[in-house]
Amino acid sequence: MNPEWIGCSPHNFRPGRLVGYRPELIVIHVIAGSLLSADRWFNNPDASVSAHYGVGHDGRVHQYVAETDTAFHVGIVVNPDCELVMSRPNLNPNYYAIGIEHEGQPGDPWTDAQAAASAALIAAVVQHWDIPIDKQHIVQHHEIRASKSCPGSQEKVDVLIARAQALAGRPALVAPSEPAQAPVQPLLTAPAKAPPIEPVPIAPTKATVLQPVAIPPVQPEPVSPVSAAQREIRTIASVRVRKDTPSTTAPVASVLPIHTLVTPTGAVIGESIQGNVAWYRDADGNFIWAGGTDAPHPTTAT
Repeated sequence: MNPEWIGCSPHNFRPGRLVGYRPELIVIHVIAGSLLSADRWFNNPDASVSAHYGVGHDGRVHQYVAETDTAFHVGIVVNPDCELVMSRPNLNPNYYAIGIEHEGQPGDPWTDAQAAASAALIAAVVQHWDIPIDKQHIVQHHEIRASKSCPGSQEKVDVLIARAQALAGRPALVAPSEPAQAPVQPLLTAPAKAPPIEPVPIAPTKATVLQPVAIPPVQPEPVSPVSAAQREIRTIASVRVRKDTPSTTAPVASVLPIHTLVTPTGAVIGESIQGNVAWYRDADGNFIWAGGTDAPHPTTAT
């Protein structure tokens, strides 16, 4: 399994992950279209979405975002069933999830080549990040965002879990009858052999997982004004600029549209939003939440 690097627009992902977090969850998606359409959409700067991988009907694997970076694939959390997500209600799952898209529509079964390639990819990812191969850690997008039908059914995910368990040599955690009953559609051409497990070409160090601590609105406290002021930042969504204090309860001075360039004068600690307590100070002395920009961690900004 050799992913082809496609990449995506810098507006559609965040470099790095929230400090203290690493991949712990694999989210299975369906493109609702072709692999080529995903290539194009993730490279559209107006999309504001991405995934780490895409798997085609013919077994091709495309990589859009490095596993050490944060892809925008989960979207909003709506009535989640995923235990890991429910245990972290104020944290964006993108910070600790890897997203894998699949060519096709929600009602389509996997092809043999697609299921084999996806299972090999999952086996490599879980081995690299020491993620359990089970239904708690390999989940449907629907289990996080109930308003979506993505990727179509639990049976489709069960197929991938069972095949990944077999490739990784781990005990089967899905009932043996389920993979046999789950839909897998053969290709019209000769079936492709299951690709061997190969490590994903990324070698980050593991980080200790720290639970986020909610910090109430406080008076500005310097974090790293020099590093925070060394570069321009760009908003990745519409962002409210707050007066007086770095808090969502502070008056709104203005609203910055997506992709607005800002040159901050420094950074402060303020109200925690989705586990991120960093806020930028602008030239007028107002505050912009760092999580709404392409540089969410001022202390590591360059």
